Amino acid sequence: MKYFLQNIFMLLIAITFVAFAFAPPESLAGDFLPATFSLPDTGQTKCYNNTDEISCPAKGESFYGQDGTLDINIRSYTKLGTGGVELASDATVGQGWVMTQDNVTGLIWEVKTDDESSHDKDNKYTWCNTDSQTNGGSQGTCGDGTDSEDFINFLNTEKSGGYNDWRLPTVLELSTLVNVGATAPGPATDTAYFPLTIASYYFSSTPDIGNQGYGVVWAVEFEKGTVEPGFSDFSSHLRAVRDPAQGNRNEPDRYAVKIDGTVHDTVTGLLWQYATAPGTYTWQGALQYVESLNTQQFAGYTDWRLPNRNELESLVDYSTISPAVDSVLKSVTQAQNYWTSSSYSGGISQAWYVNFDLGTLSYSFKSANSYYVRAVRAPESIPPY
Repeated sequence: MKYFLQNIFMLLIAITFVAFAFAPPESLAGDFLPATFSLPDTGQTKCYNNTDEISCPAKGESFYGQDGTLDINIRSYTKLGTGGVELASDATVGQGWVMTQDNVTGLIWEVKTDDESSHDKDNKYTWCNTDSQTNGGSQGTCGDGTDSEDFINFLNTEKSGGYNDWRLPTVLELSTLVNVGATAPGPATDTAYFPLTIASYYFSSTPDIGNQGYGVVWAVEFEKGTVEPGFSDFSSHLRAVRDPAQGNRNEPDRYAVKIDGTVHDTVTGLLWQYATAPGTYTWQGALQYVESLNTQQFAGYTDWRLPNRNELESLVDYSTISPAVDSVLKSVTQAQNYWTSSSYSGGISQAWYVNFDLGTLSYSFKSANSYYVRAVRAPESIPPY
């Protein structure tokens, strides 16, 4: 009886706040899975208004809730030697440092060098994957020694770092290396653990489904941190990755829709506003809208916030387009731009957004543009179902 009354109460809340979200369909998930992929913090520690750097605002002050006011899964890395031996934080490549472990995601990354080896920072490759149906124009160059598949095969043949399970990262994995707090014009990453990163494009393993058949692949640009398509016939940089856990990032029942107007991402653990907020907002307006959800205790919570760059990108499903989201979210997501809480360090009058037509990440002027909004809250505060 107790749980029945609680459910009735939550349903009344959802109806009361119909201006913010409409009642979603029944949950599409059966057994709820635990989170399997933690998203690292973006690296942004400073705060901004529409034009200037400011002291990070407290709750109730203007521009509260932006990326710099919160530390979420603080970035943490460990240097590794051959065989995964942990090294001191000041270890150098000359002292046997060959890999970097991301302690938040669990991924292990190749370290670049400046020695004309297979790990040399200046090496560039065309993109090729003989297992892909969408590699387009570059398919004919597979196996000539200058493409991405040859690069990965070579690392695994030589057992780089003592391992033979290297691969190209997905675009979502590669994008987690972007540090949006890095001083522009980059490289936009943590150079203490990813030295010799070129402020340019790095290919991911993710084909651009929106340009199927034209040899287009998703890339992360490490001068500024944008995520955008690039032609696979052009040469680009690569960085290999290992996933010791071999986690499944695409659970069939990833999103669990609840009757209170929220949806739980069972992979990242984040709880999202199910419906897109009504209308569009400037960046400051987006921050204010989310605070209005807290004032009215949307779904019974007071800790909603505008998602940061990594969190919002995690909703992108690069296997579909228009909108590029899971089928559970298709009917409630606009194939348009959505604000993140992260400012662009190269131009603080601009903030990062995700375009859900295709899945690109870029930045735009905070006060001159109005975009869509979807609020989020942290996984650790989600109660049991």
